[in-house]
Amino acid sequence: MEAVAQFEVTGHYDLPRRGVLLIGHILGDGIKVGMQIPTHDEPPFLTISGIEALCNPSKQIYKQALIFREKPTLEFLERVFPVGTIIKTKQGEAGL
Repeated sequence: MEAVAQFEVTGHYDLPRRGVLLIGHILGDGIKVGMQIPTHDEPPFLTISGIEALCNPSKQIYKQALIFREKPTLEFLERVFPVGTIIKTKQGEAGL
């Protein structure tokens, strides 16, 4: 059976000079730089170019942020991956 990498979307953020981030939680193992996330839109996929840890121990907030090579807009990410979406992709899929 082929493993599936999953990411639960909890928010979106536009970080000046860095790009638009997809905020959430990696579920299990497998989300990696170079993986292609299907969008079912145009472009048909986004390639992960970075994964950042977002931590605020005083508020017990521990999340991850995905950054994409294609530089999508905030509006695009909010429309294609609304809060609550579980993104699934095969662990072997990589675009780098």
